Amino acid sequence: MIAEDDPYHELRYKGKSLPSIKSFDNEGWVVLLGSFSKVISPGLRIGFMAGDAHLLQQCAVCKQSTDVHTPNLNQAIVDVFLRENLLDNHIAKITPLYSELMETMLNKIVNMPGILNYTKPEGGLFIFATLAEELEAVPLFKITIEKGLSFVPGEYFYVQSGHKNTLRLNFSSADKADIMHGMDLLKNSIKQMQ
Repeated sequence: MIAEDDPYHELRYKGKSLPSIKSFDNEGWVVLLGSFSKVISPGLRIGFMAGDAHLLQQCAVCKQSTDVHTPNLNQAIVDVFLRENLLDNHIAKITPLYSELMETMLNKIVNMPGILNYTKPEGGLFIFATLAEELEAVPLFKITIEKGLSFVPGEYFYVQSGHKNTLRLNFSSADKADIMHGMDLLKNSIKQMQ
């Protein structure tokens, strides 16, 4: 089985939208996982699965044993968004906003001392950065969190050990001024470690 986790598929800012792996699946080997919390509202915590009916039934039993039931209000909000065809217009409104926030962060990370490289995403909500080899993200996090800046150390996204000098930055939960301030805090924190 292949679990295709694609919660950011609709948040595309550049380039051509790519087809899902599930769209090529003719034999039921792929289950597509997605989330409305990324495109409607983070607090909703409503996701979906598309795949083999037997697998979905088994997953429903597992979910029920984990949390009993997804909140009815959250489900009703998503139901209205879908039935009233509100989702596409909403996504069309938020993608330019997220794109602008992403560009603000990218403009601040250019030539930042201590950053070796970083992604330039065509979609999604994150920029992944690699620090200089001698720097580690967890000690950097301890410095930045005291200044009110948070990020996720990148090593937690890898199967293999290592990658201690990587970090994931989110641009969706702040405005442009906060992003610029946060990137200045990051720059100063990296300088403090060097």
